[in-house]
Amino acid sequence: MTLGQKLRQTRLSKGLSQSQVAGDCVTRNMLSQIENDQASPSMRTLEHLAQALGVSVGWLLSDEQTDAAMERMPLIFSSSARISPSSTGQSISGTESRISLSPVFSSVSE
Repeated sequence: MTLGQKLRQTRLSKGLSQSQVAGDCVTRNMLSQIENDQASPSMRTLEHLAQALGVSVGWLLSDEQTDAAMERMPLIFSSSARISPSSTGQSISGTESRISLSPVFSSVSE
């Protein structure tokens, strides 16, 4: 599934229009081009679209094989494990039979 297909499918499953998802960050026309794989979003646009759709940027960028592999991945940590290495900007938590990896994106300005 392409990025555009994933965006469209997620938007439609949540009952949102292109205008609602586009908001003030991107035009509805640009969102249409992205959904039709005729344009590639900037990282800023991708972050906005992910937030508007309630998903992570990582999920949007992953492919079906990656998604399926993550579902099959065995639980590595105990049910109460929680690791938050602040220097990497990532958090890892385990609950019952699943773990969740949440990368944190940040920009560096000079």
